[in-house]
Amino acid sequence: MALGWWRRGARISGQPYARLAGRPAQEAIRTTTQAKAGLPAVVGVVASAGGVEALRTFVGGLPKDFPATVLVVLHIRPSTPSMLPHILSRAGNLPARHPEDGEALAGGVILVAPPDRHLVVSASHARVLDTPRENGHRPSADALLCSVAEHFGPVGCGVVLSGTMDDGAAGLAAVRRMGGLALVQDPAEAAFANMPRAAISEADPQFVEPVAALPDRISAWLDGLRGRLRQMSGTGSSRFHDGEADADSA
Repeated sequence: MALGWWRRGARISGQPYARLAGRPAQEAIRTTTQAKAGLPAVVGVVASAGGVEALRTFVGGLPKDFPATVLVVLHIRPSTPSMLPHILSRAGNLPARHPEDGEALAGGVILVAPPDRHLVVSASHARVLDTPRENGHRPSADALLCSVAEHFGPVGCGVVLSGTMDDGAAGLAAVRRMGGLALVQDPAEAAFANMPRAAISEADPQFVEPVAALPDRISAWLDGLRGRLRQMSGTGSSRFHDGEADADSA
């Protein structure tokens, strides 16, 4: 999977990002709901400096029955073993771990990018890739969020937390453009405000709030999304995370 189209220099005129950015959100809603009604919604959460504490607070607010897949990118040194899955598992109700490349997405789990590897989504699977750096980073916040936008559209959510510089801003803008939910930690609360400020400027997120308030926003969005998917598909119900389809017959 080539990730070069997510580089900031390709945001406006590059391919295929220009095609993604110009695609009407309503078209994305139609096509994505048809393809994704039986898959978990996806929440991409990205952070850099100061992000560990913000991530602890965020996952601590997720309920045990959280129906979406949570994917996390945190900038760390390539040679540093990551304790983040252990930290996040202890901080909240959901298990956290590094995924295997090609692992099927499932609700109620937190998948954490391994050191020096991109974490992205492709169709119904997580990908762990040793491809070139994006926006100066591997793992890259932009790479994760742009993949969420491309493959999950209006059933994708992006969250930008504390960090330096601006990785994640272009990706969150893609999530917003494709009809997904975009949230940013309040820069006044963030330990490092540059990443949240850049995301606010570029993505025009629906919510900018203290990190402790973001899980409830996402849960409310998921509740509304269930009803929206039912209405658009004309079925009695839709599932997000279990292994059995529960849609009623038309």
